[in-house]
Amino acid sequence: MMDYGDTSILSTVSQIQALTKELVKAKEELDKERFSHVVNKLLQLIETLPAVDLSLVEHRAVEPLVQSCAVNLWNEAVTSKNEGTVLVDQTAALRHLACKLLFREGGPIVAEKCKKQAMVALKSARAWLDCGNPSMAEETLGLSEKAFGQQQFENASRHLQASREMLVKFPEEAAYLSMLSYNCGVERYNGGRLQEAVYWLRQSYEIGKEQHAVSARHQARTLRLLSSAYIDWDPEKYHDLAANTVALANADCSHPAGLYLKLRILLCAAEDDETTTQAALRDCLHHPELTAELGLTAIDLCVKNSRHNLVMSGLRQLMERFEEKTEADSIRLFHLKYLLHSCHLAEAETLVNQIIERRSTRHRFADSIVKQLQSLLWEQASSSFEVKQYEECLRWYSYALRLFDGSENGSEDLGKLFRNRCACFCALKQLDQAKQAVEQAKKHDPLNAYTCYMQFKIAILQENVVYGIENPAVAKKHFFLALK
Repeated sequence: MMDYGDTSILSTVSQIQALTKELVKAKEELDKERFSHVVNKLLQLIETLPAVDLSLVEHRAVEPLVQSCAVNLWNEAVTSKNEGTVLVDQTAALRHLACKLLFREGGPIVAEKCKKQAMVALKSARAWLDCGNPSMAEETLGLSEKAFGQQQFENASRHLQASREMLVKFPEEAAYLSMLSYNCGVERYNGGRLQEAVYWLRQSYEIGKEQHAVSARHQARTLRLLSSAYIDWDPEKYHDLAANTVALANADCSHPAGLYLKLRILLCAAEDDETTTQAALRDCLHHPELTAELGLTAIDLCVKNSRHNLVMSGLRQLMERFEEKTEADSIRLFHLKYLLHSCHLAEAETLVNQIIERRSTRHRFADSIVKQLQSLLWEQASSSFEVKQYEECLRWYSYALRLFDGSENGSEDLGKLFRNRCACFCALKQLDQAKQAVEQAKKHDPLNAYTCYMQFKIAILQENVVYGIENPAVAKKHFFLALK
């Protein structure tokens, strides 16, 4: 006896049969609204239909019914297109329904079945594109990706080989198959399955090359990702293969991403020639399509490989190129960060002064840039304080103070900055300057407990009649304010 689930699948298939019959037999009598309603209802039913499992007796009973509906819908789409009896979007809808049903069929994965599924998916996607609906074309191609992507690798590759054989009869579908293989390669690459990514990307490139169906730009894109997969997979074993692949990509269609990848591969070598690497960086930074962001990424690659000469040379070239553009501020920020983190402090101070001078001449920095500059300067000041380099710490806080433009009165950040300066002055026993700093902190952040504590500390340290030990009431007042 069938259980509830079996009854449900039979009921669903019966409804699909009835609606399919309505579309096939009476389509010319359906207005556009009814046609759309039937199509949407069929889509809903198909989505609830599980993949047919031929190991179950009940599923074997419905499998030929599902197959029959798919064939009827497909044949009707072909006939209607040839006769011109329905609109192009209706033809695409019929193909789409047939495609979805076809992928619900059960049974073993064999070459003939692979060919059929691939052909139906590709032609359905083409039908959606013909009626100007690329989103539905993408969804239909997703069925093929699922057939390729969710099967075990052996079965997936069998699908692809069957599809490639199909190109003899349908060469116009080569671009779709190449794109499908590329998407599978991207998925595998992003998932860290690099060996499989290499397979799919090579197939994508070869299909495009054999059929001359894919533009040089897209072929180069595939080769760049293939080269990345090689170098990520095993940079020592596949170094030469990665280098040759990206060289081919750059020859087919020069792109800054390809030149960046060439630089990356060179830097991966156990020993690289400085002149060759300098030339690779220069080619990347001077490419007409280079963005400042990618240029900084290339220079950061040199930073991570501890190549100081390359970094400084690259920054000079990049600044020359973007000097008069808004991206120049991001380059200066990167430059300062590098100098500080690599302990080139004298050069860093020179650069900070140049940045402040630009700000004083009414150059408008983005708020995000100013915040990052402040963060770098405060971080460096904090590092100096930790090693008791108080005068150096004060210099960095002074630079940070000069970046404020006067609109920050009442700012808690300014209050904190003056408190930190006060702490430095106290450590240096420069109590008059400490008193001035804490008064400024109180002006900007009067209710902060640490401001009150610093006033108490100065009152203890200072030996005059105003804040000294001789006036314990004042010290006591600031002590209790700090406690609050």
